Amino acid sequence: MKKVLLLTILMFLLSGQWVLPVLGDALTIFDIQYSTDPDGSSPKNGEVIDCVGGVVVHKRIESKPRLILYDPIIRDVNVQGDAGCWSAIQVKDWFYYGSFNDVAVGDWVEFYNVTVEEFRGTTFLQYWLDNPDDSVPGFTIVSSNNSVPDPVKVNLNEITSPVEDVGGPGDWYVNDHWAEKYESMRLEIKDVVITDMDNGKADDNYTLQSAAELNDPNFSCWAADYMNVDKIGDYHPYVEIGQHFCTVRGIFEQYTNLVEGWDYYQLLTTDTGDFLTTQPADLDGDCDVDLLDYGHFSQYWLAECYSDPNLCGGADIMTDDVVNTDDLGEFVYYWLDGTN
Repeated sequence: MKKVLLLTILMFLLSGQWVLPVLGDALTIFDIQYSTDPDGSSPKNGEVIDCVGGVVVHKRIESKPRLILYDPIIRDVNVQGDAGCWSAIQVKDWFYYGSFNDVAVGDWVEFYNVTVEEFRGTTFLQYWLDNPDDSVPGFTIVSSNNSVPDPVKVNLNEITSPVEDVGGPGDWYVNDHWAEKYESMRLEIKDVVITDMDNGKADDNYTLQSAAELNDPNFSCWAADYMNVDKIGDYHPYVEIGQHFCTVRGIFEQYTNLVEGWDYYQLLTTDTGDFLTTQPADLDGDCDVDLLDYGHFSQYWLAECYSDPNLCGGADIMTDDVVNTDDLGEFVYYWLDGTN
């Protein structure tokens, strides 16, 4: 197993895709995030540490700017698996005047003298004005223009919604913290419908239910748009009861306030691009492009669609009133999208 890990790191080094940090005694994100505590708390909670950091996959610029870091190196294949779980963390800037102004998505950033804190259930690296040991925090941009990893594709029953009235009337708690391994990672879910809104501590959560399992609460999760730069008010304009999405992407975060009866996970969208309402070349409406769509497409081969408002069942992908090689080329471009 150690050989596999060493080979993985060597491949990254040789590819030049990521330039690794240089802090000798620094902790990895995995060192900080991996927890066997029942509530998922970091074993480093309360400590001032150096961190080798990771690639910035999202940057939020508001009252307290924050970075979402992802370490693409699998440190323990037995625990992290192929998805690289326990690999992301949020860094919050408390200096207010823009410590992270020069940091961009794709930068690998390492940190020193940051405080690990469990805040409302989420593990943060707090870039404090004053650390408990009076040390001054700082960071180094090790490399730039690194590739941003794709979101991890998960099933809804892996990040399921909280259950009402578990601790008392009006309380919403998850049954367990099995989903903790995905904390702060970018995730992707597919084929979901909004079935409820105005949930959560600020009435800004909504429920994403599997379109294939509409009556099974285990196949649903909560989402929120407070990090979404394109939101209007609490929600993105796409968010309304009954809206169907082929995919939704977001940053996975825990929110816990047991005094008020909250303990749940939420998927935080970041912009309009995190929502996919339709899948191009998906002619049968099941959010993927496969042989069933090809069968549908072939029925209209060389058909003229001048008088058909449905554009030959959608086969006229290029909307030029005929189904020909131009449409076939576009269909092939999207071939197998959404199938895994």
